[in-house]
Amino acid sequence: MTHPRLTGTQSSVLFVLMARAEEVRNPDLARFGPELKKPDREKLVGAGLVEVGRDGRAMTVSLTDAGWAWCAEELGHEPPDRATPQLKALYTVLAGLGRHLTSSDRRIYEVFTAEDPAAAPSTTQTSMGVSVVDRIRDAYGRRASRPGSWVSLAVLRADLTDLDHADFDDAVRALEREAGVGVIPQEDQGRLTPADRDSAVVIGSQRCHLISIDAR
Repeated sequence: MTHPRLTGTQSSVLFVLMARAEEVRNPDLARFGPELKKPDREKLVGAGLVEVGRDGRAMTVSLTDAGWAWCAEELGHEPPDRATPQLKALYTVLAGLGRHLTSSDRRIYEVFTAEDPAAAPSTTQTSMGVSVVDRIRDAYGRRASRPGSWVSLAVLRADLTDLDHADFDDAVRALEREAGVGVIPQEDQGRLTPADRDSAVVIGSQRCHLISIDAR
């Protein structure tokens, strides 16, 4: 996919959604950055960078996976034409963030999280008295070629079919907050199977498909 060049307003809205890492009510966007008017919203939706939903009567806007990818790549680009001094300053700061991510081998969605993430790790117990988190750890250990390698969440769900879908999701989110655990999207979206898409766990605004757990 080509990297679309956007206006200053459109770029700023995407960076706001990146920083919020969650759905934002369209009327609230002006609190955090520029107002997202219909022509700009339609441009971003048409480019596949944002998706819209509903929160009661209000429209919501959030980044798609392609939107997150656009933000990550844009960290290395120059500001849009006719950028304001304020937007140029933002791009200068984000370029510094991009250099840090590159040097530390981190991803942009590891930096930005929603304001009110789920507070407590999952402690749901299975009928065997083992926590869902520990069951996922055990299933990962059986599937991983070595500690820290990437394993598909779809594979782990298939190994743990007795687990409730929501309990599995909550446990993966709890694991993701632990040191040595990574949960990421599949970068090559063309490799995703229907099972991969159905098994994705949403973290922030990202649909994640792979998990890595280092040895404890």
